[in-house]
Amino acid sequence: MEIRQLRHFLAVAEARNFRLAAERVNLSQQAVSKSILQLERSLSISLFERGRQAVLLTEEGRQLLAYARDILADVRRFDDALADTMGRKHGHLRIGATPNLLSEAIPDTLRIFHERYPEARLSVDRGDFPLLRDTMLQGDLDLILCSSPEQIPRHLVTTSVIARDRNVVVVRKDHPLANAAAVSTAMLAGYPMLAIHNYPRGESYLERIFAGSPTPRPMLKAASIDFAMAWLRRSDFWWIAPLRQARPHVRDGLLAVLPVEPEDAGWELVMATRRHARPTPVVTAYCDIVKAYLGAHEDDNQKLS
Repeated sequence: MEIRQLRHFLAVAEARNFRLAAERVNLSQQAVSKSILQLERSLSISLFERGRQAVLLTEEGRQLLAYARDILADVRRFDDALADTMGRKHGHLRIGATPNLLSEAIPDTLRIFHERYPEARLSVDRGDFPLLRDTMLQGDLDLILCSSPEQIPRHLVTTSVIARDRNVVVVRKDHPLANAAAVSTAMLAGYPMLAIHNYPRGESYLERIFAGSPTPRPMLKAASIDFAMAWLRRSDFWWIAPLRQARPHVRDGLLAVLPVEPEDAGWELVMATRRHARPTPVVTAYCDIVKAYLGAHEDDNQKLS
C-alpha cells in the first residue's frame, strides 16, 4: 500500500467517478484506475462496485476510507511539521467555527497568526458542531471553535474550555431605549423584536426575561446574521444576540447593549480537536493565540454589558 494509492482511492471514494477523481489528482483516468487495481490486488479485496452511473464503496472500501483519511491527514501534518522545523512556515491551518465566533474572534486571531506565519495557507469553514465534527474526523479540519455542544463523542473528540459567552439584548446606538438606566419587559414589549432561525439559546433567554409575562413573538425572523445586524441598525427592533457576536458592533458605536434583568447565565466556548491527532506547530501556535485572545477579552465583554 502506497500513499499515492490512498490519495487516488480517496479521490474516487469522494467523487464516485473515476473521471472526476482523475481530474482532482491531475492524472489520466487510466492511471487512476490502474492505481486502484494495484491497491485492490495488494490487499486482496474489492474496494469499489463499478456501475454505469456511479462507483460505490464495498464494505471493505468503507472500512479503508476511515483509515485512509486518518493516514493522509497525519501525512499532511507531518509535512507541515517538517516544513516548520526547517524554517519554512508555510503549513496549512484549517479551522471550523460556529457563527458566534466568526465575526470577531476568528478574524482577529487569524490576523495575529498571519503576521507570524505569512506563508501559511488558511481555510475557514462555517457550520454547526455536528457538521464541523464530521468534517474534522474526516481529516479536513485541524480544529473547531464553537459553543459547547450538547453531545460530544469523547472517544473521538477532545475539547477544552477557552472562554464563555452569554446572550444580551441589543439595539441600534440611537434607539429610544439605548440610554435607559434599566429596561423592563414592558419597555421591551413596546418595540418589535428580531429573531434568528434555529437559535434555542436565544429563545430560552427570552422566556427567562419575560417569565410571568406574555412572551413577545418576533416581528421578523432572519437566517442571516449579517442581515440581522444591518436591519437592527436601520430600525427600532431589538434582538437577543451572543455578546461576542455583537461586541464588534458595540465597540464601533453601531449597537448598544440594554440593561435587562435577569442577566443570562451564559455558556462555555470550546476548542475541539481529534482525540488522536498530532497537532503541527502552526496548529499549536494558533491554539495559543486563540486562548490568549479570548482570555484577554473576557474583561472587555463584561464592560460592554
